[in-house]
Amino acid sequence: MQVAAIGGVSTWSGLATVAYAGEVKEETEDRSWSTMNEVKMPNSPVNSTARGWTKAFAEKSTKSFAEVLAEDVILEASVLARPIVGRSRARDVLGAASKIYEALTFTHQAERGERTYLEWEAKAFGDQSIAGVTVLTKGAEGQIARIAIHHRPLGPALRFSAELRERLQGTIEPGYFFIGN
Repeated sequence: MQVAAIGGVSTWSGLATVAYAGEVKEETEDRSWSTMNEVKMPNSPVNSTARGWTKAFAEKSTKSFAEVLAEDVILEASVLARPIVGRSRARDVLGAASKIYEALTFTHQAERGERTYLEWEAKAFGDQSIAGVTVLTKGAEGQIARIAIHHRPLGPALRFSAELRERLQGTIEPGYFFIGN
């Protein structure tokens, strides 16, 4: 089993290669890794939609997100006050969001028709746990046409939204994010 590393130390089991950026590390006998900030995926088969999505998160790159998104993509998320519409705006939000995570593990995947469901667990803000489910809907051209990201619990989700607002200041209007107390 391998994982692409993005940077520290982590121990985990039962997950397979997913990420495509950074160094690829082999699993040791004690199931430990020599790096952290990894993007990992379950052993189940990975479709092209999930592969492109997880690759973009591993690379933490707006360019990688733009490659998998439809021109008129709609991004909805529990950390957004309203949907983001369009590839360039969604790419900017997703690129910024990917850089907030210190570690991200995709734990389960399911597919039904044009939809891919990805359950995930993450760490952000100095090892604070965040979890959620992402629903990716593939459009006619095969790119992601609709994204619904559901973060939990509420406290870290609100903090994530506020952090996005700060990071995207001057790029995305602040009204898309949690304003604060």
